[in-house]
Amino acid sequence: MNNNSNNEIFPRILGHSVSDRENTVFSEPWEAQAFAIVVALSDKGHFSWEEWSNTLAEVISRAEAEGGPSDGSDYYVNWVTALEQILKCKKLADDLSLASLKAEWEQAYKLTPHGKPVSLNKPSLSYEYLE
Repeated sequence: MNNNSNNEIFPRILGHSVSDRENTVFSEPWEAQAFAIVVALSDKGHFSWEEWSNTLAEVISRAEAEGGPSDGSDYYVNWVTALEQILKCKKLADDLSLASLKAEWEQAYKLTPHGKPVSLNKPSLSYEYLE
């Protein structure tokens, strides 16, 4: 992992302390989950925060070049795309496991009553990398 701890990096990214959770705002719960997965994987040393930042920047640039919004409204969509990319690059997941997990989540949210939390009965992707 790099020399900077996430507690030093995140205030610059978010504009406040990591422990200042009251001011951390996500539009949807999945955004917070995606954020937390990246933080956990970085903390575990699967990739440096610099590697993550470079991957995310590339994904955002590519999305804008392909006509995506430039107002940041797709930030967490790009975040998840970058997460998928770095998971594959680091051989933490492959196309098949990611496609399977996406299909399971799609099925789960379609079957979940409105207003209820979506969850999988058994996750396809191993969480061993987060523990």
